[in-house]
Amino acid sequence: PTLAFSFQMTISDYRRMMYFNSFARQRRQTMFLCIAWGISLIIIILEHFAIIAPLEKVTHGCLTLISALIPLMFLTTEFAIWRFKVNHGKELTAERTITLTEDGVEQTRVDRKNTGFEKWNEFHYVYETSTLFIFYRSARQLTLLPKRAIPDELMPEVREMLEHNALA
Repeated sequence: PTLAFSFQMTISDYRRMMYFNSFARQRRQTMFLCIAWGISLIIIILEHFAIIAPLEKVTHGCLTLISALIPLMFLTTEFAIWRFKVNHGKELTAERTITLTEDGVEQTRVDRKNTGFEKWNEFHYVYETSTLFIFYRSARQLTLLPKRAIPDELMPEVREMLEHNALA
């Protein structure tokens, strides 16, 4: 079967993909960082209010660094989203078509003459989130298929095709 879906990408789609890529794909690492961030922040607050004894300078410096890590990751992600919006705003309004076939995935954009085609084995992972299917050719080469572009009655067929060919 061949399934074709047309849509316009939104900044919201891009944001969801960026947050998934940054924080949800590696859940254990993100959980570890969040726990380390919380513990570090609590210890620094306890030290500040003299609830615990003053920390050694090196320990205090390490905890401060860890405490700044998670907010910095969020800011970096938001900056990348802003930069994409500024540098690629026209891409957001371009009509796109993603066609799923037995052989692979074809991508077409009305503002480009070339059509991209990737065989299923060129994708390392395909993830399903609550709003997107994200196709990974590499960490920096992604294809998005928003679920809003897929009619509800075709969703089981899309999932079956992805499970059969590429779903991680």
